[in-house]
Amino acid sequence: MRLNNLDRYNAYREHFNMARATTFEQISSNPAVVAVLRELYATPDDVEFYPGLFAEDRTPNSPLPGLLLKMVAVDAFSQALTNPLLSEHVWGDPTHAAFTDWGFNIIGITQSLGDILARQNPGLDTSAITMTQPSWRYGLMP
Repeated sequence: MRLNNLDRYNAYREHFNMARATTFEQISSNPAVVAVLRELYATPDDVEFYPGLFAEDRTPNSPLPGLLLKMVAVDAFSQALTNPLLSEHVWGDPTHAAFTDWGFNIIGITQSLGDILARQNPGLDTSAITMTQPSWRYGLMP
């Protein structure tokens, strides 16, 4: 963080419209993590970006902590989903098609990460490969 002149953890929380952490317990519910944060930093405002990012508790029903989840979402909606391959000029114009009929069909039948892995690794058991856990339920982020 220091070498790259990154701002502190709370500044990123604020930038992504999240409340600043005012206690170490708002960053992590794990007493061991809180103890390390207290040892390293005088206040939550002193917590550096990377340590804060990875000290955060995971968001319920997600593999990611809250700040990282918001950062990934912003990237997805501002970058990944604006990929030129998704343009109406690529998809809608058959004279400038980005995919062969075979490639377009593969995209259409792909329903899961397991489908992609099975294509690359014939015979691989992909029945347990998912992007979620069975216990996760959709809901609002805190």
